[in-house]
Amino acid sequence: MSYDSTIGILPFDISLGGQIGADFLTSVVRTPNGYEYRDILRAGELGSWVVSYDATKGSKRRELAAFHRAARGRGYSFRARDPLDYTVSSAEGVFAATTVATEWQMMKRYTTVGGAIYDRKITKLGPNATASAGAIDFDTGIVTNATMPASWQTDLFYVQLRFDSDQFMPRIVTRNGSHGELIVSHEFDLVEVDEPAVEAS
Repeated sequence: MSYDSTIGILPFDISLGGQIGADFLTSVVRTPNGYEYRDILRAGELGSWVVSYDATKGSKRRELAAFHRAARGRGYSFRARDPLDYTVSSAEGVFAATTVATEWQMMKRYTTVGGAIYDRKITKLGPNATASAGAIDFDTGIVTNATMPASWQTDLFYVQLRFDSDQFMPRIVTRNGSHGELIVSHEFDLVEVDEPAVEAS
């Protein structure tokens, strides 16, 4: 399975109150004398999310349950907005070369106080993304141009995620009144994926 744009965007308020962050992959071997050998197995990050919804929001539970079904659990990936990091300024918007001479991958540059840099691949763009030159593919973050453009920027980009479980099993907390709706809560994991932007069949 792959990315399916028809699923839509994960409801933004679902991510509020969650735990969201970058996740790298490093092998660490510690010897008996205290030395460590570290091997970076994946140069780029793939984020991890742990999110939940308020037990009183019955409509949000139904919306999320429908979202999980549309995604077929772990089957299809979709877009979500990271509430902590979703913009790119022209100073941060840089490019990386691809295997095609006229295609350039959009990256977001993070710079430390000491001047060290880290470039993050951006693939899912909001409608207002612009580049200094070239045509933008908003589902891949690829700009087509004869030469590498100078910069790009956007007021919104998304993260490509999937559910980390095929099961959707909310916990029943109580009933709202003697004949009211069941009140439930649920916490779930999402993982970022990097895969071709091929529409689901």
